Amino acid sequence: MMEIDTLDQARLKVGEKKLTVRDKAKNLGISMGAFDNYNVLTRYPEVINAYENGLSHSFVSAKKTVLSIENDYKEKHQKTQLNLTDRKHIGEVIKQKLTGQKPSSTKPKAFNIKGISSPDVLRTLLFTDVSTLDTQIDWEQLNWQDSHSVNDAITQLIKCINSREIKE
Repeated sequence: MMEIDTLDQARLKVGEKKLTVRDKAKNLGISMGAFDNYNVLTRYPEVINAYENGLSHSFVSAKKTVLSIENDYKEKHQKTQLNLTDRKHIGEVIKQKLTGQKPSSTKPKAFNIKGISSPDVLRTLLFTDVSTLDTQIDWEQLNWQDSHSVNDAITQLIKCINSREIKE
């Protein structure tokens, strides 16, 4: 891969296009699927370290784990592209998942407020006692320590307020 990367850089310097993924796989003598597995599994050094330290998962299983964690992170943080900080966080989660370690310190989960479609909905949230609205949410029974439950309740509340605003 280092030789192919060097070839890519040389091609760019002389004004040619980079090698395609298909060309790289062909030059390596491997299938496109194997090349894709390689790209995913070498994306995070934590995966390489896990295999060096005796991880016995199949490559396909490890690839699924990596892609699943990446997709979950993107959805949770509403991102389409990952920056270096994102990759560090994802790498830590991958390390924990592949090695079976528990998180060293659990950070409090963030609360997400999504789906606010108008300033009226925001005004209602900020200036109305939403616990008195007919939303079918049992505020007394809500587990306030579980961020997932609170996020679900907030989402349901916003949907109710949205539908109420549309009707009025």
